[in-house]
Amino acid sequence: SEPTVTGARSSLIVANDRYDDEGLRELSAPAQDADALAAALADPAIGGFEVTVLHNVSAQELRVAVEDFFADRSPEDLLLLHFSCHGLKNAAGELYLAVADTKPARLASTAVAADFVNRQMADSRAQRIALFLDCCYGGAFPRGMVVRAAGEAQVRDAFAGQERVGGGRGRVVVTASRAMEYAFEGEQLEGGSGVRPSVFTGAVVEGL
Repeated sequence: SEPTVTGARSSLIVANDRYDDEGLRELSAPAQDADALAAALADPAIGGFEVTVLHNVSAQELRVAVEDFFADRSPEDLLLLHFSCHGLKNAAGELYLAVADTKPARLASTAVAADFVNRQMADSRAQRIALFLDCCYGGAFPRGMVVRAAGEAQVRDAFAGQERVGGGRGRVVVTASRAMEYAFEGEQLEGGSGVRPSVFTGAVVEGL
């Protein structure tokens, strides 16, 4: 008989499409992304995951949720973390994930640093982890903000160490964009009222 794979199957889906700061435009896809992905992952015939969806939460709520998600796990657990939101960089070119109460001029305290997520993944005992980032990394600065960083927000560099955790087995980071590219929402980049999932998450759901 085939060996039985043990361990929990858990997913945390983070979707942010509304922003308090007027400089961050609203997104049309994240809510639909969350619904479509959650349905596919929760379906026993497809993913069989326990699914938690966080929609338009604060930075502190998200940090607590991400730490809880990765803590107290077993090596056999399979964890999937998905972000659909704006991606911003600070003056040093460090990547941050924008949430409902993010202030672009105060990223350290009001956004979630990619390095924070990276550390929680690295510290987790779970050896099977997938991180999906469906975010824009270019053009996300609000009007009037001076971009002082010369370098790009190198997305893969922020999570490069994950491939060495546990001998590099069972951990994967998949991004919608390379550094300084846009993650398209449906057929358009700016605004709009479309209700389809983004190109990236739509492809993930179709693949599942």
